[in-house]
Amino acid sequence: MLQITFIDLKNYLMKRVLTFAILLSAMITNAQIVKSVGFKVGSSFSNQHFEYKDIDLAYKHKMKPGLFAAVNAEFFSCKFLSLSTDVGFIQKGWKDKMEYTSEQFPGGNGVWTNETVTDNYITVSPMAKVRYEVGNNTFYGLLSPRIDFYLNSVIRSPFQGNVSYKSYALGLNGGVGYERRFERFSMLAEYIYQPDFTGIVDKFGLKVKNESMVITIGVKYNFIK
Repeated sequence: MLQITFIDLKNYLMKRVLTFAILLSAMITNAQIVKSVGFKVGSSFSNQHFEYKDIDLAYKHKMKPGLFAAVNAEFFSCKFLSLSTDVGFIQKGWKDKMEYTSEQFPGGNGVWTNETVTDNYITVSPMAKVRYEVGNNTFYGLLSPRIDFYLNSVIRSPFQGNVSYKSYALGLNGGVGYERRFERFSMLAEYIYQPDFTGIVDKFGLKVKNESMVITIGVKYNFIK
């Protein structure tokens, strides 16, 4: 059942990515619509919040580093505002140390093991960027809704079983960035905070939500000088 769901999701994402590529190719022919296209790569630092509804208990694991990569197109730019869209891949999850327990030692027997859960997503973010330009330097803040499409998980744990996540999660992007322009090309750096609105697990009295930070560098090609 999980395999069928993954194949359906993959086909769905392939169609959406293809549609995005076709639309992007069409809009590139009009420089007034598309200001630039680019690529970003960096690291994500993520965690998961476990909230139990029936008891007054919440748990937060340790931050886990992961990969982030995205393509970007920027549209409809004016002096202080532009619109852009990121389509990319991000790794989320958590890591922690867990102590072995038994009937004889329910509180732990002093033997610890490292646990790591890596969740892979396709992420899509239509962003609004508030810009301030000083010569060839641009400082900006960004804010956007975000949707993450779940792909699969890699679990390294003797305690954690197979996960059953929702197919997508909704969240928010908020951050700051810096861009240095060199004629047609620009270099950029960004910091983005990514809280989730919806849980990737919400059943049996347990709600699990992602929280991430992303640090990236990138390059883009400007169609407008």
